[in-house]
This record gives sequence, C-alpha cells and structure tokens, in this order.
Amino acid sequence: MIAACKLAAEHSTPVSILAKDLSSRLGPFNELTRNLRSAGMHVQHLDLVHNTIFIRAPNMDLMLRRFGHELYGIRYSTAGGCTHNIIKIREVDVAWITIVREQK
Repeated sequence: MIAACKLAAEHSTPVSILAKDLSSRLGPFNELTRNLRSAGMHVQHLDLVHNTIFIRAPNMDLMLRRFGHELYGIRYSTAGGCTHNIIKIREVDVAWITIVREQK
C-alpha cells in the first residue's frame, strides 16, 4: 500500500485551484482596484468570479476625470427604491447602488 501511494505521488499532476481564465483576469482586476482606491473611491466588495468591483456611490466628476477615457459601457436597472449602476472600465464592471429620488 505504501509503495502504491509513493508511486501515485510521484506521477500525479499538480493540482490547480484557479481556472485558466481567472489568472489572466486577476492582474487587471487588482490594478483597477488599486487605481480606484488611489483616486479616493471607497471599494466595498470585490467579486472576482463575476469580474465586478462594488464601490460606494462615487463623485461622478472625479470618476469621469480619472477614468472617463477608459469608460466604455454604462448599464443601470431600477428596482424598488434603488438603482443598480454598472460601468465598465478596462474589462471590469464597477458597480454601486443609488437611492431613487421621488419626482415632485
């Protein structure tokens, strides 16, 4: 039994817990996270699996000055009293929630 275990250990392939595409997305994801923080954005949650960085509702003037040239997608949906906003910067979704204001 010990010889069989030793033989299996010598000929087994290394185990990888990362999907092949996950490691290629990790660098840009981490870089954008650092850039958002250095620009004064408050990062609340990181979701690498869904390639999304959740932030506190940003100062949009600051966001556009710092990342406007890299912004190429805007989506939003409203449900209940909140709007879920998503912008795409460098292939990464950046999301935040805003409260819907009542129309008078």
